[in-house]
Parts: sequence; C-alpha cells; structure tokens
Amino acid sequence: MDSYYDVIIVGSGMAGLYAAVQVRKLCPDLTCIVIERNQLFGGKAYEHRFENTDVVTGAGIGRKNKDKLLLKLMREFQIPIHFFETEHKYSDLIHPPCDVKSTFALLKRTYESENHTNKIRTTFKAYATAVLGEASYEHFILCAGYSDYEQADAHDTLYHYNFDDNYNKWTGFSVPWKALVDKMVHSLGHMQVVIVNNTEVTKIHNMTDDVFEVVLASSGRVIPVAREQSILAALISHGIDLTFSCEQGVCGTCLTNVLEGTPDHRDMYLTPEEQSANDKMLDCCSRAKSSRLVLEL
Repeated sequence: MDSYYDVIIVGSGMAGLYAAVQVRKLCPDLTCIVIERNQLFGGKAYEHRFENTDVVTGAGIGRKNKDKLLLKLMREFQIPIHFFETEHKYSDLIHPPCDVKSTFALLKRTYESENHTNKIRTTFKAYATAVLGEASYEHFILCAGYSDYEQADAHDTLYHYNFDDNYNKWTGFSVPWKALVDKMVHSLGHMQVVIVNNTEVTKIHNMTDDVFEVVLASSGRVIPVAREQSILAALISHGIDLTFSCEQGVCGTCLTNVLEGTPDHRDMYLTPEEQSANDKMLDCCSRAKSSRLVLEL
C-alpha cells in the first residue's frame, strides 16, 4: 500500500534530524516521515557505552568559530557546553618536520597568482598535487591530520574550509551527541519517525517530477534529465566532467549559475533569498520547474 507525505527524509543522521526539526518549526501542519534503516538515530554522530564510559562514534568535538549552527542547536535544546583551548603538536618522528601553515599559504598564493577563479573547477587534491608534487602532497596530508576535503572544490577548501584550524590554536567544545540526538527526536512530537532495520528505500515518487532538459551554455549541448534522476547524474552519464562532493545538497561544491529557466531547489546550502533569485542551483539534488534550464557549464 502506498503512503503519501508532504516531506520524506531518508536517513536520521544529524542532517536528516535537523531538516525534520526545521520542518516542524516552519510548517507544523505538513505530514513528514523520517526513514532510518539502522537501529539508532544520529548516524555517525552517536555514543556507545564501553566499560562504563560513553565513547563517541563520530567527531566528539566542535569548533567555536566554525560550528556555529551546532552551537545554536545545542543551546536551543539546552545541552551544556564546555569550551576548551587546543593547539597542534606534531610528532618528532615525521620527517621533514611539519609546516602546514607555510604549505597552505603557498597553495593560496599560487592559486591567486594563477587566477584560478576564472578557470574550470578542480578538486583540492588535484590542484595541490599539481603544485606540490605527489610526495610533498602526501606529507602535507599526513601533517594536516584530516583528509575529508581532498575531493572537495579547491577554491572552497582554500577559502571556506577554515583550514587554519589545522595549524593554529583554536577553541573547541565537547558534543554529547546522544543527548542532542535524543532531544531532537523527542522534539519532533506528532511527526512520524520510523526506524526499520536493514531496509533500503527503493523508490520515492515525487508527484511534481517530470522530464526536462539542461542546455550547456558553453556549447549549446542539450542533456535530457529523466524522472528520478539528478542533473549531476545526467551530466556525468553523458561524459561531462564535474566537481562534486556530498551529493546531498549540503556542501555547495556543485553550485552552478542558472542563465535561463526556473530551478526546483531541493538543497540545504542556499539561503531562501538565494533560492528565490533562481540564478544558481546545486546540480546534485535540485531539478527544474520549467521544461528547460540553461546552465553556465
């Protein structure tokens, strides 16, 4: 038997729960369902009890100057916040010695001098490897301590990732994920939140979905986008190389300018004002309200 909902959220990780909380706030009369295939809510952001200690399964800390939305969420749900200061101490066993700050500054200077802002987007890994060489790039990643940005857009990583956290002193705060997740779930109230073990969502039919076409402004090439297919998937299937990362409308890596047509925005990256302007969209999740979109590609 088919079920009908105004909003369907697949996955109860932090992004899914946050989206559900926002739906409850902004549109309390909408019917909404959150579907989770695992036993627990929270995705990677959770805790397990081990030897009388709560062990965090996801990132156990936040950063005061970066994770402002997380801080706001913790205050909203009255979760105690503990701040602490931290800094980096590199191992003496790493040779040559780590100098993440100077290497990152070099990457930014080179990017600016080569005027990459007017070029086709590339991943941070591809750009940095070209500048540093493979051996120096691997050494840089080892010293930086994080690698989640490697496939992200080079420009976004250089200017919006807050990479200085990887070499400067910074203020962090502990995140009791279980308490936060439990309070978010409890706040959903009348909304249906379903946990189904080992069950995949095989099909969700959007009653407004229809076939449309995307036109690449640079070449005039027309790409058809089928029902239940993202623009990103359609473009890739036709051999068009694009930079992307999360594929969920969160990170902004696949942001593209819209020259003609009306997007159907389904992302969580653009602000409501930016979505209303209809001059840019995220190809990984958004579709079209019009039968034709002309994109700056």
